[in-house]
Amino acid sequence: MLTNPPFYKFLGSHNNDSRIGLGYLSAVLRKAGYDVSQYNPDYMSKEDYATQQGLFTASTNFIDAVRKPYHPIYREIYDTIDREKPDIVGLTVMAGTVFQAEMIAKYCSDHDIRVIVGGTMVTLALSEMMKNNNFHQLVPGEGEKVIVQAVEHPERRVIVGINTSNLNILPFPDRDNFIGDTSEISHSGIQTARGCNNRCKYCSNHLLGGEVRFRSPANVVTEIQDILNKYGQRKFRIFDDTFTVNKKRVMEFCAEVKYRRLDIEFLIETRVDCLDEAMILELKSAGMNAVKLGIESGSKKILNIYKPQYNKDDIRKVVRILKDNEMFVSLNWMFGFPEETDDDLEDSIAFARELGADHNTISSLAPYYGTDLFDDLDDYDKMQWKGYFHTMKHPIMNKNLSEGLIDEFLAVNE
Repeated sequence: MLTNPPFYKFLGSHNNDSRIGLGYLSAVLRKAGYDVSQYNPDYMSKEDYATQQGLFTASTNFIDAVRKPYHPIYREIYDTIDREKPDIVGLTVMAGTVFQAEMIAKYCSDHDIRVIVGGTMVTLALSEMMKNNNFHQLVPGEGEKVIVQAVEHPERRVIVGINTSNLNILPFPDRDNFIGDTSEISHSGIQTARGCNNRCKYCSNHLLGGEVRFRSPANVVTEIQDILNKYGQRKFRIFDDTFTVNKKRVMEFCAEVKYRRLDIEFLIETRVDCLDEAMILELKSAGMNAVKLGIESGSKKILNIYKPQYNKDDIRKVVRILKDNEMFVSLNWMFGFPEETDDDLEDSIAFARELGADHNTISSLAPYYGTDLFDDLDDYDKMQWKGYFHTMKHPIMNKNLSEGLIDEFLAVNE
């Protein structure tokens, strides 16, 4: 059984996306002859999600909730494990899910079920994760080339993942072996590249996947066509952090979609400095109808420190072009930068209102293990690394921001 520890359920919401990373591992294991299932404890059979303010309000009780071993959310997971009786449980551990992974692993250990863990936190905090004896095996890095070894060699505690240089050789992620109700599962997620060449102070992606590696446009479109044929899914979300970093590849992707006459719609995520009008027009012609842009801040000072590649006029220009082309525009923002003052936060609020995006996603700055910002923490705050996540209402690295302004920022969608 491959699973992701729950996160959003503890915040009063849910996440019905199929997990791409687990899907890849499932496909590799099934190809090797193993019986594999996928389980999403964050799933709920409904479409309504918590509001942004609701997530941040619930975060004040999050740590207490996830540390209760017999919380109803855990009981549901334990019941599922008892019913399915897996020989091995594979956990992907991301920021904000370490405590949950520990709870699930203890239950498995108590019932003689082997536990293999991977994911972001295993890669970034391997020495810390190894301290938990209920994590029987740990796989830092990309797991596709070594997951079968981990299953076949339980005596090996750590098996270091190997990056796949040619992503086209990987099987498409499994999407057909989920446990339980699947009526609201979204199969829309597509990952077309791995790695990151940027080094943002608050991000760990450059530590996880190495240099950027791309799937070929034909390989990506074949997966899209496969999902379209199997599930009737015609709306897709491309999860690459910066899908448009390679303009030539973007143009080839669009040409491939149009050559195959696929009637699809898709959302991309990218940065202001990696998107121009020519790309927008070509992507629109292939079916793009929504774009998520990382803006981060409306303060000139904060942008100069964390996003020197572009300025507020660059942001205005790209947002205007997207709106002129009838795109759904979603902007990503952050607050809680160490250098941020109330004046800077007011600038972000004003800029968000000026841009008038269709949706704004707001996160608090979390000093994740392994990032440059984590290195700036004092010893006490470093010890709290398991509890850092992106919807913490009271930022770890800035205790001086007005709570009233934070609430105003979180309400910009209203």
